Amino acid sequence: MSYINKGQNNIGNNVQNNNNSNKNVNSNKNGYGENQQQIYYQSQIQQQSEIRYYVYQDLQNIINLIYSRNAVLEHFKNDPNHPMVTLINNKMLLQLNLSNTIQLDQTQQYQRDSNLFDFLKQERMNANRILKNVIFNQKKDSIQTALIEYSNDYQNGNFKLNKQYKLQETGLVAKFDESVLSKILSSIQNVDYKINQLRNGQIYDVPKELDIIKKAENYQIQAKQLLQINFHLINTGEKSMVQPQNLNQNQYTNIANGKVLKPKP
Repeated sequence: MSYINKGQNNIGNNVQNNNNSNKNVNSNKNGYGENQQQIYYQSQIQQQSEIRYYVYQDLQNIINLIYSRNAVLEHFKNDPNHPMVTLINNKMLLQLNLSNTIQLDQTQQYQRDSNLFDFLKQERMNANRILKNVIFNQKKDSIQTALIEYSNDYQNGNFKLNKQYKLQETGLVAKFDESVLSKILSSIQNVDYKINQLRNGQIYDVPKELDIIKKAENYQIQAKQLLQINFHLINTGEKSMVQPQNLNQNQYTNIANGKVLKPKP
């Protein structure tokens, strides 16, 4: 074989090798791109689950309190200035303050990602629709006014760091209660546990409106039972009155948080 033929064969082999190398490079690039897309997709799904969890758990907490408050208002309908009424009102207002903080944090976290921010606004729109349906049927008072104001801010995404609903005066002396702190810490741990589950691939199923209401109704039933245990109704012939009890603010708060007071020895 001549040197020319050998040279041509070598050139042909080099070209073939280069083509194979290019194919391998392109294949690696395509594989890397597909892998990155998969990682991005999984990240979006995981973050969407977190968004839904915070939106609908927050919504559930508000509606649970609305229904529990209805039980208190009914129980003390002949004594609207009872400390329990004031405490449940304050608990409702505190929940709105907490919700404002949660949603502000969500806005700040996702507003730089247009896809996730649009998703957040979409889920909020659905949650606010459910909330409006509940608010519409509530007693017309200062708490309903606060709920309407909150719902309007929620609809417009108007969450502010300095937004705080002013609490009502209770006239009760507060004492430090370690059980309240323990309950708060336990609640934080439960949220952390749920978020870790979502970050490990668990999908959050959006609750149906009927399921949200059903759960809130169960809270209302439990509240009625606790009120009947802790505050006995006395039939005076003309109307039922609540038997008075000398309780401090922590004891009232414990009842509002779903506890049965231990009878005095």
